[in-house]
Amino acid sequence: FVFQSNELLEAFRFGHICSVQMVSDILLIILNTFWCLVIPYRAEYLLQSRVAMVVGVISKSLYFFTCKLHVLMAVNRFCFIFFFKENPKTTKIFKGAIVVCASLATLQSAVGPLLDSKLFVVFSSVTLRWMFATTEWTPFYEAYFEYYVVLTECSTIIVLDSLSFFKLRSIHRQVSGSQKAAAREMRLLLQSFCQLIPLSTVMVFFFFVAPNCASEFVSFLCSTAVWHFGIALDG
Repeated sequence: FVFQSNELLEAFRFGHICSVQMVSDILLIILNTFWCLVIPYRAEYLLQSRVAMVVGVISKSLYFFTCKLHVLMAVNRFCFIFFFKENPKTTKIFKGAIVVCASLATLQSAVGPLLDSKLFVVFSSVTLRWMFATTEWTPFYEAYFEYYVVLTECSTIIVLDSLSFFKLRSIHRQVSGSQKAAAREMRLLLQSFCQLIPLSTVMVFFFFVAPNCASEFVSFLCSTAVWHFGIALDG
């Protein structure tokens, strides 16, 4: 058989997943940019306000949501390449999966304040960085609800896309078809590998490099700057 890209988009709503992910990135950039511009002028008030806490939770929720949508894209490709069927139920499953991703992202972000009312993320106008409040729950939350979760998501994408890549190459060798169509399908798959670059870069710099920087400016570049640039590049 020969894959048809239009059937792929229609049957599994891949384009719908991409659209939701793009909107999530745009909202995150708008929120972060607006907040970074406003807070220096009201630093004493905003830094300690509930508004600052809510902005932090929403920002992290949108970021986690984007990460989970990347995994959903990899699952989408994997299902299409290995188990392609014209099945209306599959469309409903992937639509529901987007809602599940949003719910999990919100829970992942909100679990910090639930563990400890003082455990939240705020943007500091002094360091120009998003900073965690330090409590006895901070190391636990950062490890098990950020590092390991994002690392697992990136690993899952790599595994699923690698399997899909080799399967697709095998199918192209076995069947005759348009070389342009085959190249288009391969680019669609390679897109996911490319999207791992900003996703993994933000994770490494934001979580591991920035906290160990002695220079405040370098720390800013490795956290806030990488965060904004990575989201923009991903979108």
